[in-house]
Amino acid sequence: MALLDWFKPRPLWQNAEPAQRAAGVRQLGSHEQEVFGSLARTDADPRVRRAAVQRLSDVAVLAEVAGSDSDAGVRGEAVELLLAAALHKEDASAETALLALSESRHLVAVAKEARLASLRPQAVARLQEPRALASVAKSAESGAIRLAALQRGGSPALPHRRCGRWKRSP
Repeated sequence: MALLDWFKPRPLWQNAEPAQRAAGVRQLGSHEQEVFGSLARTDADPRVRRAAVQRLSDVAVLAEVAGSDSDAGVRGEAVELLLAAALHKEDASAETALLALSESRHLVAVAKEARLASLRPQAVARLQEPRALASVAKSAESGAIRLAALQRGGSPALPHRRCGRWKRSP
């Protein structure tokens, strides 16, 4: 039977050409998560890895790719999908996504807008920059989150508006 295997057509995502592999990834059904994960981790071409990342729904694999891929575009795509998961999912995968995020702008977005309310204080706790904390304290919907950001930022680091101009508090 091994000789006959040579004559069987191979799936497009196993083609030698990277453009063909990327097209093959886009043609696969969403149930092929193992294939997407494998290609996102191991394919040599960033176009194929990016196409696989765009189809992934496994947050753990996205976190792995976001932290270790050699191509900035692939990492950026994975981070954007992690942010979307942290903002919109309402299960344990949202927390996994939050743990993989490290940029202040992403943590601010989660603190202000996460659908899963238990993620918001976790995001505030991970913020370090006074400007990011001030942004959350100023415009988060939840009063508890605004207060937590204000307490984490401390009053000297937060700008206060007086007489129409921003001044640092004493």
